[in-house]
Amino acid sequence: MEQYIKWGRSGGPDFTGEEIGSISDTSEVLLCGEEATYRFIEDALKALRGAYKTDKIHIGMDEAGEIGRGSYLSKNGYIDSYTIMREHLDKVVELCGKYGFKPMMWSDMFFRLGTQGSYYKSDFGFPKGTKEKIPEAVQLVYWDYYHNRVEEYDAMIKKHMEIEDNLAFAGGIGTWFGFLVSHDYSYDNSLAAMKACVKNGIKTVIATTWGDDGNETNAFLALSLLPIFSEYCYRGSDCYEEDIKEVSEFLTKIKFDDARDMGNLSFMKEVEYLKEWHLQNGGGTDMLIGRRLFYGDILYDMSVNKESCDDIIENYEGCAEKMLKLYKEKPEDENTIFYKYAYLLYKICSMKAELVKNLRMAYRQGNIAYLKKVYIEFLPQLKEWYREFVDVYKAIWKRDYKPFGYEVSSFRFGGVISRINDAEETIGDYLRNNISKIDELEEEILTNEESFWDSVSGLATPTGRL
Repeated sequence: MEQYIKWGRSGGPDFTGEEIGSISDTSEVLLCGEEATYRFIEDALKALRGAYKTDKIHIGMDEAGEIGRGSYLSKNGYIDSYTIMREHLDKVVELCGKYGFKPMMWSDMFFRLGTQGSYYKSDFGFPKGTKEKIPEAVQLVYWDYYHNRVEEYDAMIKKHMEIEDNLAFAGGIGTWFGFLVSHDYSYDNSLAAMKACVKNGIKTVIATTWGDDGNETNAFLALSLLPIFSEYCYRGSDCYEEDIKEVSEFLTKIKFDDARDMGNLSFMKEVEYLKEWHLQNGGGTDMLIGRRLFYGDILYDMSVNKESCDDIIENYEGCAEKMLKLYKEKPEDENTIFYKYAYLLYKICSMKAELVKNLRMAYRQGNIAYLKKVYIEFLPQLKEWYREFVDVYKAIWKRDYKPFGYEVSSFRFGGVISRINDAEETIGDYLRNNISKIDELEEEILTNEESFWDSVSGLATPTGRL
């Protein structure tokens, strides 16, 4: 609720024109047990009832870890979060019924109660009476986008069935990792999930596409993987990968292998220091997020480990070559703009990986020839690719979305290009002997773990927030 609560007038007039009053517990969580909060929720339900014919509504109820720790604590003293949430759920369900809605909610709340905080666990016992505490009108939704083995989904579904007779499942097509769909990661995880759903007779399945942190990935890029969900729903256990690929190509007019190459900015790889952890936790691989390189600062080369750079460059250069070929072969194709978009992303991130690998080392070794090449060739070319990319990104956004939200990316893109100018100026001053050293390259990088949870701020600067 942060995006709504942040406005000073969030507790402003309701449908009657009267002021609602304060509805915030913390900066992200609604104030439970407060009349103003339920007036606000009822107004929302009333508006939705007028807009949609469906009787289904998803009420969320997850990611509220700070519940009861802000204004609620000041007003009521300490009450455990489960009790607060349980009372709140009853009131929300009652309001949904008033407007003819049948609510669905994420199952986190009841799992975290049984595991003392963890969600993806199946080897525990629910507290006595958990099933009876779930309102009969609510359908629980098990969401999971992060596992690649049928056995993991199977165990979690069976655990859910201990407390929910009509379980729904929500998988994910990875649009939230930045700029391009994480194709192989999403494909492997969704395939395993759907096989488990068919095996266990799950009747309601949802494919989610989130727009976290800027909505950078165009929603239509997710269409190539949507048939994983549709074809398993239609065909059941008789669904095969060739069926999925055939429908994907029919739907998008993009060959499945080309869609895979277009979704390789975030690619799967083994990381040496995590192999032991994987062995102890049932396997799995890690994903390198190209978005880290896109935003990563050239002088603070913190975006990826140097050990990853050779794999990155080989991967991205190969994909860039394929995207350029498609772009040139099909100039009138409606997907051409996506091919150019992907090509520019791969070229940008490949060059950024080259700089992570070699710039700091070349500076410390006194390799002036390499520094001159960076200054004369690499940085001007990089700026040109970024400018081209911004033009393509903006054209796609204007075609498919309203303008609201584009400004977030616009600010970021401008900042990235400005920092390339700064790096160019600094390296130029060093080459001309205007400065005796490059302070940023003098410092040691102490930690540089590749994680897709990193924010733009963390990738771009170690000293502050953007």
